[in-house]
Amino acid sequence: IFLQVAQQLVENIGDELAEEMIDEFIDEIRVFVKDDLECVMEQVAPDGSVIDHIDGRTLNPGHAIEAAWFILHEAKRRGGDPE
Repeated sequence: IFLQVAQQLVENIGDELAEEMIDEFIDEIRVFVKDDLECVMEQVAPDGSVIDHIDGRTLNPGHAIEAAWFILHEAKRRGGDPE
């Protein structure tokens, strides 16, 4: 959600701090992406590892789709930035 808020601040008022924060928010989302499991976790340990507990195994496809949507929007805003 913070990613989308930052995007709106950049697009509507040109907020420079929000522009800087966008990359940090995307990096934070990447911590939750587990390529080996082909999913986006809801919670991870501080080091980014999967938590062996029911809360650590929770997935919410809606949140994964929402995060992907925000990242795709950012890539479009940047003109197709592959990062």
